[in-house]
Amino acid sequence: MVSGTLRFPTIVVDGICLDLNRAPLIPGDTVKGPEKGARVVLTMPTFDGCDSVPARRFSELVQGAPQSWLCLAVSLDYAPIRKAWGEAAGWSTPAVEFGDFKEQFGVFVPRLGLLVPALFVIDASDCLLHCQVAHALDGSVNFEAARDVLLG
Repeated sequence: MVSGTLRFPTIVVDGICLDLNRAPLIPGDTVKGPEKGARVVLTMPTFDGCDSVPARRFSELVQGAPQSWLCLAVSLDYAPIRKAWGEAAGWSTPAVEFGDFKEQFGVFVPRLGLLVPALFVIDASDCLLHCQVAHALDGSVNFEAARDVLLG
């Protein structure tokens, strides 16, 4: 017998699988927020101690792209830590409405109350071009795949 129950994707935290709050977006979906225009959105569980070098390399590459792209880093972390990480990495760290954000992007772990590592490339017409969600809380995103989408 096949169950008709929808299972949300999971993320591994200390060897335990936890459900995300909804299915992640897929390329072609329309995305609302954060900000407007062509943008890359990075979500992380925390920026405290997170290596900013790969994100810095990516933001430098984006600055040289023919189209103007925003690099936005979103976290539930303490604002001064988030801001310091963004400055080191060259990413903007906008304040977002987390209720709307978590429902829209599907990268929130309700049981832990945090966002998971994920990367979204969204064009100026709010169409999602690329999405990747890490499978483990201590995982990272692949900026190379997003770079290929941007430079297409």
